[in-house]
Amino acid sequence: MTDPRSATSRKAFAGVVLLVLGLGLWAVYRLTISSARHSYAPGAIAPTYVTVTAAETYSIAIPNGVQAERDLGLNPRALRCTINIPGQQPIQLKITPEPAGTKAINQIATFVAPVSGQVHIDCAGASPVFVDNADDAAPDRSGLFLVLATIMLAIGGPLTLSAWRGRSARRAAQDDEVQGLVDGADPVVEHSEVSGADRLDGGA
Repeated sequence: MTDPRSATSRKAFAGVVLLVLGLGLWAVYRLTISSARHSYAPGAIAPTYVTVTAAETYSIAIPNGVQAERDLGLNPRALRCTINIPGQQPIQLKITPEPAGTKAINQIATFVAPVSGQVHIDCAGASPVFVDNADDAAPDRSGLFLVLATIMLAIGGPLTLSAWRGRSARRAAQDDEVQGLVDGADPVVEHSEVSGADRLDGGA
C-alpha cells in the first residue's frame, strides 16, 4: 500500500520543480523578447537594413499596426513606401496595404521584393518600419519559451497546491484522531474515579 505521506511529498516536489522551471523559462522569455528586433517586441528598434530576395513577399509592420497609423493621422489605404539599396536613390515600392478590417496586429502592408540583397524600407509618416519576415530576421524563440513557461506554471501551481491541501487535510485528520482518543478516554477515567469513590464510601 502506498504511503500517503510519500505520495504527497513526491507531488509537492514535482510541483515545486515545475514552478521553478516555469519561472526560469518566463525569465528567458522576457530576455529573449526584449532583445528581439521584431515589431511585436516591446521597445524593439527597427533595423536600418534588411535582407530580401527578389520576387518573394514580405510584410511591413509597426507596433500596433493599422491603429497606430490612424493615431499618427495617416490613411492606411494611402500608405506610400520606398525601397533603396545602400548607395542608390530610393525608388517607389509597390505595396498592398492592410484592409480596414484587418486582423493583423502589427502588419500594415505587404510587398513583393523587386531586388535581392540588403535594402532600406521607408514609409512616409510611419517609419521606422519592421520587415518581420526578412531573410535575415532572427528566428523568434520567445513564443516557445512563453508556451513552455505557461504549461509548467499551469501544471506546477495546482500540483503544489494540491499537495499542500492534502498534507493539511492529513494533519487535520490526525489531530481529530488524537482528539477522539482523548475524548474516548475521559469517560473511563471518570468512571474509575467514581467507582473508587463508591468503594471508599462502602468501606466506611
